[in-house]
Amino acid sequence: MIVDDFLDSDESKTFSIRTALLDCCVSFGRSRHDVNISLTATGMLWTIADDSPTSVDHVLASLALLASDNRVEVRNCSVNTLFSCVVGCGQSFTENQWRQLINEIILCGILDSVSTHNHELDNDSSASTSSRYTLSRHHSRDTDIKQWTTTKVLILQGIERVFRIFFDQLLTTSSTSLATEEDSKWFYMSFETIVELAYNCSIQDGGRESLELRTAGVD
Repeated sequence: MIVDDFLDSDESKTFSIRTALLDCCVSFGRSRHDVNISLTATGMLWTIADDSPTSVDHVLASLALLASDNRVEVRNCSVNTLFSCVVGCGQSFTENQWRQLINEIILCGILDSVSTHNHELDNDSSASTSSRYTLSRHHSRDTDIKQWTTTKVLILQGIERVFRIFFDQLLTTSSTSLATEEDSKWFYMSFETIVELAYNCSIQDGGRESLELRTAGVD
């Protein structure tokens, strides 16, 4: 009721209220009491961002936090909501917002978190199968590694979606007026990193269990 019916649209009066409400939604999103409550709270973050452009930065940072949740439902919902929020609001993003989104939230945020978890799980798996007898797993088994891989697939698909819609706009964010050449070419450097990441995903070893990741990398 607060989000849908009683949230005043006057930014000058409700900025502090929106900030508190966003923090409250994140708390419910991280709560372990009920996954449905977490999913509902995550969806509310998008509603608040759509209603209030000045809250977008806070919303995206909050969704990035929830995108590292250990519960696959909450994690994947947060990733999808984050990219849907970007698609809905990206037309009005400034250069600084795009740079923060791609470099800090996506590359150094959710992708780094997913890669770290995958690496740790791979090491655990290697340690557990180093005995004399190894147990083969069917590709359909829903393991932790597969769940985190699915999240990585969603992130790659989200990046592809953003690039398809906003690539021309992103190219214009590189400005010759910035202090250093590195600053002025930030998107080109970030794009190279993403292309390398996509290529590495596309050549992953494995059978059908990593097919979606390879396909997402190619796309």
